[in-house]
Amino acid sequence: MRFLEAIDRKKLKPELVARYRDALRTALAGAVRVELAVEEDRVDKRIEQLAGLADSIDRQRMVQRLRVERAVARQEWESAVAGFRELARRFGTHRITQGVQDPVRVRLDRWVGGQLADLWPKLPEDLRARLDKQLAADASAVIGKERLQQRTFAEVFAFHPASRSVRFHLATVAARNGRVGEAEVTWLRLAEDADPAVGTRARKALVDFRSKRGLGGPARRADWPKEVEIVRAAGSSRSVRRQDLELNRQRLPWFDSHRTVYDSSRQRLIVERAEDGGVSWSVPLPQSGRSGTSMYLPARAVGHQVVVFHRGVVQALSPTTRELLWSHSLDAGLARSTSIRPRPPVLVPAETAATQLNLVVRNARRGPLRVVNREIICVSGRRRLTSLEPRTGEVLWQRDRVASGIPVMGSDKIFTWAVDQSGPRSRLPGSRSHWGRCRF
Repeated sequence: MRFLEAIDRKKLKPELVARYRDALRTALAGAVRVELAVEEDRVDKRIEQLAGLADSIDRQRMVQRLRVERAVARQEWESAVAGFRELARRFGTHRITQGVQDPVRVRLDRWVGGQLADLWPKLPEDLRARLDKQLAADASAVIGKERLQQRTFAEVFAFHPASRSVRFHLATVAARNGRVGEAEVTWLRLAEDADPAVGTRARKALVDFRSKRGLGGPARRADWPKEVEIVRAAGSSRSVRRQDLELNRQRLPWFDSHRTVYDSSRQRLIVERAEDGGVSWSVPLPQSGRSGTSMYLPARAVGHQVVVFHRGVVQALSPTTRELLWSHSLDAGLARSTSIRPRPPVLVPAETAATQLNLVVRNARRGPLRVVNREIICVSGRRRLTSLEPRTGEVLWQRDRVASGIPVMGSDKIFTWAVDQSGPRSRLPGSRSHWGRCRF
């Protein structure tokens, strides 16, 4: 810093000005981070100097983050909370890099939510009580504002009871507007709330919603007349294949009344009624230019939303409303997909059955769809793990330098994968505090 400050900027050649500013920014940021907790004016002056050099949105975000980190280091809790909220408001959709050896890019609003969840128990009681009242008032006010502001509040303060009313409101509006997947996922998350009353209310709302849409009744089976005789049918089954939809231990009678068929020659997913074989929906599946091929289509359900991977594209479909909800292109390389249709259950030796039930083997059948549940969709691409939001398909975080083909398993609470020879590493996607820590 001393050498840079000793330079007379007016005497610098024009071609050196940009290099000087870059070096000064790097030195100032390093000097501030070393003295975050120091109670001296020079640290604040350096932050303001950095703000004057912040000529891009990313550099402005860095300056705001330094201000927040300094407030936390000095235990200026009220300023820290206000700073975190400002970060989420201005840069919520940005992704920031966490870690050095295993860098992960995390969506900033989720990171802020995790930081606040960690910070809240440390607040003095009087300050926490005052902020609780403020959040309750903010929750009431945001319900009357735009949907984007409501979602931001619900994500940043998902750990706080004040966000429950906003999340219920978002689910109700989504249900009213026919967004089945969004409404179901929101209610499914609320159903796991620590407060039993909140969980009961969410489950009741979900049951009522499904009942009104005809999704909660008993499965409609095929009713064959007595005089029908089953004879051998001629035809080819090489291009049209029945799909085995994983319901993730969910009780969804609608899927018992329907079956999914993948037509690989026409690149379409067909939904048929089980009772009469009639086509309920036929939808073309988009694909990426650089993608592998597979005769089997990995498909998993989150509520009545079906998540599939087809030739380099992860997409969410709503067969009950006949909509493509979102899609995300994935660089999966040119190799053929390893996903295969599971063998039907038959009488086999115990050692063979054990192999078929092995979690790693079952995981390989799912192709790049590694973890799919109400909290997260984790997909693997070319040396990258990507986490998606089930309701919107937005990228929550990404981790690079992941070996291709490694086993990745998990639930809505935790998922684990192998990293070289150092053993498994875990990540808690369902816990907002771990979004903040970003631990692996």
